Amino acid sequence: DIALFGSAEKQFTSFLLMRAGLRYAYNSAFEAPLLYSLQTKLNLGKSQIFKIAYGRGFRAPSLKELYLDFSDSRHEVFGNSSLTSESSHSFTGTYTKYAKRGSFESSTSVDVFYNAISNKIELIVTGPIQAQYGNIGIYKSVGGGVSQNISYDNFKVNLSFNYTGIYNGVDVSKNDFFFSPQLAINPRYSWSNMQTTFSLFVNHFGAVSRVFSDEDNSNLNIQEQDAYTMIDGTIHKIWGGKRLKTTIGVRNILSVVNVNANTTSVGAHTPSTSFISISPGRTYFMTIRYELFK
Repeated sequence: DIALFGSAEKQFTSFLLMRAGLRYAYNSAFEAPLLYSLQTKLNLGKSQIFKIAYGRGFRAPSLKELYLDFSDSRHEVFGNSSLTSESSHSFTGTYTKYAKRGSFESSTSVDVFYNAISNKIELIVTGPIQAQYGNIGIYKSVGGGVSQNISYDNFKVNLSFNYTGIYNGVDVSKNDFFFSPQLAINPRYSWSNMQTTFSLFVNHFGAVSRVFSDEDNSNLNIQEQDAYTMIDGTIHKIWGGKRLKTTIGVRNILSVVNVNANTTSVGAHTPSTSFISISPGRTYFMTIRYELFK
């Protein structure tokens, strides 16, 4: 890969900034188009910013996607040397507001997006633990999200909610988006006198649409994976002269291992139910870090 890129920006007024960019790339294996982007930033005052952007994209398959074969007790992932490159168009809009009063700080962000990708490279599920990279044709995503970060004295919390619709291009007779929510909550509390911080990570993933292949790889189907929730917790402590730091925690407290996946009918194929491996279950860990020199 060899690439040349440049950008130019202009401040039209005290509150309006625009930036344009061009990128030309040479790839020895895949032909790359001329890429361009346009970004606009509006400073609305009172710590409020609004941004809109458009960009044309290109992505060649990575070496991992082309050639890497990986296997362990719970995964078998295979590369695909027949992959073709992706091309895309992307539109985004973001509104951000900051606030601070005494020891209270907050930032709020609202964003919307639309993406259209041709020859999308996807990890296609071929069995309970097997998957292979492949091109799935036209892929579209549309959605938005809200995030809120709050800090007050020793307490911090990050909240986010996203709602995303996916069209994966498998069943062209139905140009439908499959919408899925995702909720994340990350509270943290610190005891400064004990130099200890407790953190909790909660992620709820709504039902999602995936691409599933027949056993003989002759046909691609749409698979709806059930919703599930992952919760992790950690305790981090700094000892003595701040050279010794320890962290203990639990990953996947709810011990989610498999979730159901329902394959819907595409063409002459009948619906069926299987499962997808999510994780090996609940695990415990501990890390110890000591700085020899400061």
